Amino acid sequence: MRNDASEERMGLFLDYENLAIGARQSLGLKRFDFGPIARAMAERGRVVYRRAYADWSTFDDDRRDLVRHQVELIDIPQRMGTSRKNSADIKMVVDAL
Repeated sequence: MRNDASEERMGLFLDYENLAIGARQSLGLKRFDFGPIARAMAERGRVVYRRAYADWSTFDDDRRDLVRHQVELIDIPQRMGTSRKNSADIKMVVDAL
């Protein structure tokens, strides 16, 4: 890990629902493990933002793991009768800007 003034600064913005659902369907995992991502990013520089977007009411175990890795949880609640297909994407883009 580099510790000099030229250290790379990065932000991590995750559409967590897509990531977790993909891991479950494609890899057969019960829970997505964020640890390898956290370690890989730490090797590359300083992560100044860690944000994950989801309807957190359906990801209790995942929430605890992400908080342990200092990830800010951005709630994108699902409302009955409304479409929120791109809600996380739009919020991520605005936050990244």
